[in-house]
Amino acid sequence: ALFVDSGANTVGVGSSSPTNVLDVAFTASAHTSGISSTNLQSGGFGSVIAFNSTRSDGAGIKTAARIGTQGHENWSSDDTCSSNLIFETRKDNTLAERMRLVTDGKFGVGTTTPDARVHIMDGDASATSNAAAVLTVENDGDCFIQMLTPNSNSQQIRFGDPQDDGAGSLAYIHSTSVMTFSVNGPGRTVSYTHLTLPTILLV
Repeated sequence: ALFVDSGANTVGVGSSSPTNVLDVAFTASAHTSGISSTNLQSGGFGSVIAFNSTRSDGAGIKTAARIGTQGHENWSSDDTCSSNLIFETRKDNTLAERMRLVTDGKFGVGTTTPDARVHIMDGDASATSNAAAVLTVENDGDCFIQMLTPNSNSQQIRFGDPQDDGAGSLAYIHSTSVMTFSVNGPGRTVSYTHLTLPTILLV
């Protein structure tokens, strides 16, 4: 049923007490499409949901962000029906793509062609991810991965397998300013408190 509250300027579909501009409610025992947007132009051109806002000087309505789909192939048969999901935001009056989920499940931030499961690009290094890479962080200059905690805590990168989620680790303990390297579990740990590290082989 459709319910319109003209006093509150709200619309309910399947709800007689909408609390938002548009509320859609339904009951289903399995996953069901609640809202559908269809582009009837053939060729997999996709659809867009736009989020708009009015300028404070009353000069018009701007699209603040968009989420849209885009055909990855020509959609001429079932074998060529693939799609991408695109996220756009506006900065300094320019609406531009920021993130993309491509047809094979890879997710790109700052790139439209991610070549790892997650690919974060701040600049094009003209390089390609290793075939086994799950995460790629790329820049055309210096590239850092930052971990932040309070002074009383520590950070750790862990290497695990089916038998041990901490078979190896690299950790930094802020309270003691110690960097530790562990292999074959925490029982074999080397700790460093100096900037110059010796070469050590653990067997």
